[in-house]
Amino acid sequence: PDVTDEMLASSARDTEHLRLLRELGVKSAMIVPLMTRGHTLGTITLVVSAESGRQYTELDLALAEELARRAALAVDNARLYAEAQQLNAELEERVAQRTADLQAAIAQLESSRAQLLLLAQHEQIRREEDRARMAREVHDELGQALTGLKMDLAWLQKHTGPKQQDLLQKFRDMSDLVDTTIQGVRRIATELRPGMLDDLGLVPAMEWQLQEFQKRSGIRCRFRSSLEEVALDAEETTVLFRILQEALTNVARHASATRVDVSLDEEQGYVSLRVQDNGRGITESEVSGSKSFGLLGMRERVLLRSGDFDIQGTPGQGTTMMIKLPLVKGQEAL
Repeated sequence: PDVTDEMLASSARDTEHLRLLRELGVKSAMIVPLMTRGHTLGTITLVVSAESGRQYTELDLALAEELARRAALAVDNARLYAEAQQLNAELEERVAQRTADLQAAIAQLESSRAQLLLLAQHEQIRREEDRARMAREVHDELGQALTGLKMDLAWLQKHTGPKQQDLLQKFRDMSDLVDTTIQGVRRIATELRPGMLDDLGLVPAMEWQLQEFQKRSGIRCRFRSSLEEVALDAEETTVLFRILQEALTNVARHASATRVDVSLDEEQGYVSLRVQDNGRGITESEVSGSKSFGLLGMRERVLLRSGDFDIQGTPGQGTTMMIKLPLVKGQEAL
């Protein structure tokens, strides 16, 4: 229909707007809504001036409605894309923040782990120093006191008359007890810190340890080493010797073995210790869920030296333990 002046006046926002509408000479108009998904986004207004001499028809209205539908779809898609971009940016920001927080937490854990390893290594060294000090004190002070007591008993026996046989027998019994005690003191001192380890080096100390183990347990021992000409630092020497001691203890307690083979070699910057027995064979559950303080202690010693610890068993065929430590050379040859 024609647009009347009353229609223009009712649709104008203000007098200025009405003046402009009159100047345009609006003859015919269409207003179609921009709708999508049940919501109105806005409207499109189309006008024809009086100069053109035409009016909008039903066909024009259908075309305008189709244009409005497509325009609404484009506007809605653009709005959804902008919202998605905003959400994605916010998500990336949160992910970046969470990642930074996680990296900071990991760095703090790594720092704490490194500090704990240093502390544990320091504690391990301190314990070995205490054991060495105690071994010296037991050997020197208690050993000397017992030796002096044996000499006094020998003097008493020498100056006791032949008619005092009961007293002489008592002195002899006391002297035997002192000899037994001296042997016990030497054994304790050696277990605390074998003097051979400091005086002669790792290989002779391991050979001696295996000989002693064979005497006590009856388990045959074989030893092979390619490290005779290699010098290790004192800490690494102690770690390898203590691991061998603990491994032999585990064999005696749990393996039901009759033979133990031990090898000590240098392999591409590493020193490797291999202990293999022919016993019952440790199981995977015993390895993975082990509550054995022996295995835990060996793992801890290896971890503190940044090494590798592996233990595997085959039922009825024995257990093989392999230790690899970075080769740290010292001043004393073995």
